[in-house]
Amino acid sequence: MGQKCKRISSSPGICPIWGKNADESPQVQAYVPYGAKMQTNLLKFLHPADVGADMIRLRATNSRPYKFYRKFCGKRLDSAGSLCYNSSKRREPMEIRKAEIADLPRMMEIYAGARDYMRAHGNPSQWINGYPSEEKIREDIAAGESYVCVENGEILGVFCFFIHNDPTYDVIYDGAWLNDEPYGVIHRIAVASHRRGIASFCYEFALSKCLNLRIDTHRDNVPMQRSLQKNGFTRCGIIHLQNGDPRIAFQKQRRSHL
Repeated sequence: MGQKCKRISSSPGICPIWGKNADESPQVQAYVPYGAKMQTNLLKFLHPADVGADMIRLRATNSRPYKFYRKFCGKRLDSAGSLCYNSSKRREPMEIRKAEIADLPRMMEIYAGARDYMRAHGNPSQWINGYPSEEKIREDIAAGESYVCVENGEILGVFCFFIHNDPTYDVIYDGAWLNDEPYGVIHRIAVASHRRGIASFCYEFALSKCLNLRIDTHRDNVPMQRSLQKNGFTRCGIIHLQNGDPRIAFQKQRRSHL
């Protein structure tokens, strides 16, 4: 029997595509995205059939999913009304690794896109004069503190992460840190605008390395503030950079690994 594909919220998400293993046990073969405007009952049951090494053929219980997949996924339906999906092209899991010098062009491209996004969303005074510079990122890479988030061979996110004291966090105003325990720090995080969930993935990576995490952002960077609060960070107060510019300080502490 086919596996039910539920829409669990009004936000965009993914639907599992089920196939069969060699022993006939069910196995998720791929994930297909669905949009927020899709009706709750648009996806019903999908029945695995003719599962091969390179092709998964799925027959839906009614015609409505066909239109959805044609529109949003660009998948071609055969004459029998089955959805054809090439499993060799399915999305690979995101991973995070240390950045390399060869990654610099793509990293600087993402940072440039982040600066443009800031300007377009009411944040004209953060990351000015080409910050972060290629020289700064080279320093992060040399120190082993620069990371990239990769999916299907494409770099989608970049950030600096280290576990040691940050002098700009020594003094905090209008509040207090959650604790004085050793902490990890995220700086210079930027993501490609066309993919959601990258920042959250980066936060989780950092928390997997250090359960006590600090980060700061500009007062005009409202999207970043929302991202941090959504991911469980607590606003702690105001810190000042070495040049005296104020930043809003956030912290998240996880008592134990999940």
